[in-house]
Amino acid sequence: MSVGLAACGKAALPPRTGAKAGLSSAAPSAGPSTHDPQADDSDGLVTKGLIAHLSEGDIELALTPRFDDFQRCYEARVHHLRALSGRIELAFRVRKDGTTRWVYPKLSTLGDRATERCILNAASSTRFRSPRGEGEAEFVFPLELGARDEGVYEAENVDSRIGRVVKRRAASVLLRCKTRPRRVHIRLTAYVAPSGRVLAAGASVDRVEAVESLDCLADTVRQWSLPRSNAGISKVAFALR
Repeated sequence: MSVGLAACGKAALPPRTGAKAGLSSAAPSAGPSTHDPQADDSDGLVTKGLIAHLSEGDIELALTPRFDDFQRCYEARVHHLRALSGRIELAFRVRKDGTTRWVYPKLSTLGDRATERCILNAASSTRFRSPRGEGEAEFVFPLELGARDEGVYEAENVDSRIGRVVKRRAASVLLRCKTRPRRVHIRLTAYVAPSGRVLAAGASVDRVEAVESLDCLADTVRQWSLPRSNAGISKVAFALR
């Protein structure tokens, strides 16, 4: 289990939600369930071979009209959670007819399930050009929202007060949400008030089979009470394994 802590200031409302450009290809795979989310350090789109594929232009042509929807998802929550910011990587699978079979957060540092869910709902109705080749296509589309988390760092910090709380509660969270950590990489991000109250929490998984646990994971962490802090709102990120 790893725990990363970051002091987080108020998020500046961006003039427009954007996606980082660029496309990098990966070796053919069976899909997200076989992919290690830590293996990519590219900021661009990641295509995954399933025989069929979509070009970067095809992907951006379909998703650019959704940016206003993504922005509205952010604006609906940032007024309640001024520190809201982060990155979400949307893993898509596209049918041969161009409709979206599924989309889920393969990785997210937003820390707010309501925003994540809103973005996913908007993305799920996206229609793409028909993938080239036989079969269906998969790719990962990253979005940055709000101010960059310049102060965020990831570190093995299980000896911290918050780290000990996470370690103590991890098993019960996984049991309650019926999630098997040996089969899926689970990441949670939360905003914590100085009083220790969790203001919001978000979750991501690297397997589509585990998406049904996302609401449960985020809701459970949202009910936690964490150690008090003399700092302002803190952004806490950790993995459950």
